[in-house]
Amino acid sequence: MYPSPALLEGLAKSPWVHRPIVMCEYAHSMGNSTGDLKKYWEVIRSHPNLMGGFIWDWIDQGILEKDKDGKPYWAYGGDFGDKPNDGNFCINGIVAPDRTAKPALWECKHVFQPISVSPVDLKNFDFTVVNRQDFTGLEPYTLKWLLRENGVEVQHGIIPAPACAPGENARFHVPVDQDKLKKDAEYVLNISWDLAKKTLWADAGFEIAWNEFTLPGHKVKPAAVVSGKARATENGNHITLSGKNFTVVVDKAKGAVSSYKVNGKEQFVSPLKPDFWRVPTDNDLAGGNHIFRDMRVWKDAVAHMTLQSATIDENQSGVVCTYRLPVDASTLKVHYLVEENGTLQVSADVLKGDNAPDLPRFGFTVEVPGTLTETAYYGKGPWENYWDRKSGAKLALYKTPTSDLQYKYVRPQENGNRSDVRWFALAGKNGGLMVRGGAKVDFSVWPYTAPDLEQAKHIDEVQVRDFFTVHIDYKQLGVGGDDTWSAQAIAHPPYRLSAKSYQYSFTIRTVKSIAQAEKLY
Repeated sequence: MYPSPALLEGLAKSPWVHRPIVMCEYAHSMGNSTGDLKKYWEVIRSHPNLMGGFIWDWIDQGILEKDKDGKPYWAYGGDFGDKPNDGNFCINGIVAPDRTAKPALWECKHVFQPISVSPVDLKNFDFTVVNRQDFTGLEPYTLKWLLRENGVEVQHGIIPAPACAPGENARFHVPVDQDKLKKDAEYVLNISWDLAKKTLWADAGFEIAWNEFTLPGHKVKPAAVVSGKARATENGNHITLSGKNFTVVVDKAKGAVSSYKVNGKEQFVSPLKPDFWRVPTDNDLAGGNHIFRDMRVWKDAVAHMTLQSATIDENQSGVVCTYRLPVDASTLKVHYLVEENGTLQVSADVLKGDNAPDLPRFGFTVEVPGTLTETAYYGKGPWENYWDRKSGAKLALYKTPTSDLQYKYVRPQENGNRSDVRWFALAGKNGGLMVRGGAKVDFSVWPYTAPDLEQAKHIDEVQVRDFFTVHIDYKQLGVGGDDTWSAQAIAHPPYRLSAKSYQYSFTIRTVKSIAQAEKLY
């Protein structure tokens, strides 16, 4: 039960085990979990004596109740006066109590898919397909392809599925019109296998499997920097950068942008500031998860950091602030730079002390008006995804109501992240804000604050605000979940922020609409 991928592989290779191996329980899916499932299946598919396993569990075992105000919530152990109880420990499924899909279900679907495609020659669009099925060829499926340019579909087609017996592989070619491809755009090719006819369990067109590939030799041009001097003035603890239609106020002591006004309108509800903490998941809170316990020193690091230096750029357009963090002499360097058109550039470098623990996250957070009710982003989606649980999310341009970016776990916890995001924008009737990563960022948006989420035990207890909390991250710790009680609850090593230092950057600017944001990328 609950072996790590390394232990599972050790069993598969053991000279003392001469029988098939199946995990009776693995990948404990309690709360925001099911991280690095693909690693298990890389191991399973590499050894013929490994049969697979049973995720624990299928469904969150919550019971629908209403609070004194009539607000619904899912009840769990202890909510009925029952003593002793296991709390929310039976809330550990890949579907919610009402049988709707949790984000982890889409990861499972992709990892388990019975057909897989890999490139033979990606530049010439030649591929090989592996039929993992035991009794069925590829005849029941329609082979589709589509090409996205900067997240938007520009070409598509249907091609004959190659003859491929169960357990075999076959080659095929995708007829992309290469003459229409641009050098300065990003292209992602998606190949899918859909049911050709209706079955007892799904309609025709249901997607059985998919793979996607980013084409080499194409790259989006960096955003053009509109150079020009701002006017910098220093007044005690604040430095103001101002131009023709904007003012940016930097609070030196807090390392935050306390005000960002464009055309006289304040864009932030609260300051844009660094952030190292995340609201703990069930796996983070696991009794044996000493690694995350050690990370708790980062929770209040920003609140207690001390200013070492603050200097204005030579061109008067930026402020560089360096801070000592109260975590083993770690340091944070933040550079706020304003372009002539009012675009705010943010760069951050964190250098951890020699004995500092891993970071739970490295990013910035800000609160923005609740009137920004629509969101678009170019990144992994459409459902929530994380560093170690994103293979089941497709890279595309998505548009959604801002409030729908959250996911309501039965016990409130970290949620709603989107990974590998090139840009995102939040807008309303009177315009909005666009964020563009220097490379890629992760982001999430909530209609509540992190403390609101962290103190709640049920979904009805989370206080909904009239603003949105936005996280703009380099990355955060993966969700993990080999189990939810031991040191194995933590994310696998490749999905931890364990390095000595990290750097990233992004820009924020105003936009009139989501449509304008799309054109700016």
